[in-house]
Amino acid sequence: MAEFPSHVPVRCRGDLRRDPDLRFSAVTFAAAVALATSTISGAAGAQELGAHLPEVRTLLRDKHYLPALESLRLVAIEIQELRLAALSPALPQEPAGWTTQPPRSLLEEEELLSSRARVERVYTAPGPMRMAIEVDVNSPEAPAVAQSFNPLALAADPTARLVEFGGEKALVRFNADTREGEVLVLPGRNLLVRVTGSGFVSPETLVDLARRVDFPLLRSLSER
Repeated sequence: MAEFPSHVPVRCRGDLRRDPDLRFSAVTFAAAVALATSTISGAAGAQELGAHLPEVRTLLRDKHYLPALESLRLVAIEIQELRLAALSPALPQEPAGWTTQPPRSLLEEEELLSSRARVERVYTAPGPMRMAIEVDVNSPEAPAVAQSFNPLALAADPTARLVEFGGEKALVRFNADTREGEVLVLPGRNLLVRVTGSGFVSPETLVDLARRVDFPLLRSLSER
């Protein structure tokens, strides 16, 4: 089994590498093969990952269906780990005075063979201050978030305002009483970037962190 970066683990409801209850249909198998074919080209570990695909076909040909399902499940996990490793460099390092944790996946078990990818990076500072960036590729939430940019929605929300930086338009929400807020950016089709903060974080600090996201890289990877 190929080894992949430990700093972008797939977080699911169970250990997918050992859970025998996850099942895939024939349509899902075809989707996995297509996804693998388009993803592994040029990626680190691609040779070992690609070796699993003939293994699945051989198991199916010999009617060893349960081992084939297990092999296919492992291929899906590894593909998602490669995607997350590719997305992680778009998330900035910690600002001065802050510390950060390695990026992690927020992907759920049932999303392994979907086009969605979710990665989060958390930042902390002395005291209660905390920020997090979440990148959500092919996000089902993006259409609803887009409605929040509507002038009527903005007029109805006294905590919201629009800002622009680096060619990106962002929605900033900040509650001055609780000192909590978020910055929402839609840099591409169904691509959502959310920066959240709490513990007396200023809106300027949130916007500055959002400004440092590598949006061109995210756009280039969002269809992969």
